[in-house]
Amino acid sequence: MENFFDGMKTKVGVPTAQLARVCLIGMFDLANRYGAARFGNLVKLTATITVKRQPVVALSPSQVKIVRRLLRADTYCQRSGIADMVDLMLGTGARIGEVVVLRWKHFDLDADIPTLLIEATAAWGDGKSVYAQPYPKGGPQARRRLKLPRWLAEVMSTRRDRMPREPEDLVFPSRNGTIRHPNTARQSINDARDRVGLIELPMNPHTYRKTVGTKIGHQDIEKAAAQLGHSTSEVTKRHYVAPAVEGPDAREYLEDFADTVDEFIAEVEDYVASFADPGQD
Repeated sequence: MENFFDGMKTKVGVPTAQLARVCLIGMFDLANRYGAARFGNLVKLTATITVKRQPVVALSPSQVKIVRRLLRADTYCQRSGIADMVDLMLGTGARIGEVVVLRWKHFDLDADIPTLLIEATAAWGDGKSVYAQPYPKGGPQARRRLKLPRWLAEVMSTRRDRMPREPEDLVFPSRNGTIRHPNTARQSINDARDRVGLIELPMNPHTYRKTVGTKIGHQDIEKAAAQLGHSTSEVTKRHYVAPAVEGPDAREYLEDFADTVDEFIAEVEDYVASFADPGQD
């Protein structure tokens, strides 16, 4: 049993191995109650699997601007749509699977407050090609209409004006006009990173999502959760918001430590005077 879990850790990751152990413990408990587990719940004898929490990595505002400028300055990144795709993720926090299935009908760019409707995500398997699952990763309740920042609305309006834009047309189609596979989109982003020399910066869709979560979450964690489509803010806080590096404003409490020149001279004079001979003028 230990070897089985060790193999899972190597092949599919520690979190999956941890989940498998939890499921097997439950299954053996049930079997034990019905007398089907001859030797009891042996899974409980295996070592506990602990998932080490990785620190949340998010881009700073200055890093975001560097990424955007370099991608937009590269002809390939512009023509392939990668620059616009990255902009969309940085301006909304949408998942890569939610982005590749977007159609122009999901945008309302001409409204006073431009919006984007997230209502689907990419799915595949069972021999099927990539298709749009009719609800986001978090389920039907994760559908959300996001208000777009001005700069992103301008980016998407420019894209709309230079390509086919019927309501059912994909915003980021593959070369064949079909839905891009999320893994292919990720690889394209990695290639773009190498092209523009951003090797030192974390360049992946999940980092962009955490960047949005961190930027909003430091001001309003509930709003960040709603933006990202999380059912509770606890998930957002734990996995999508980097720790704040700016400390509290405690200046008012520390001002008493100030040591001005006048105060210093006065204190020295008082100190010296305390040793003076009382009998002398």
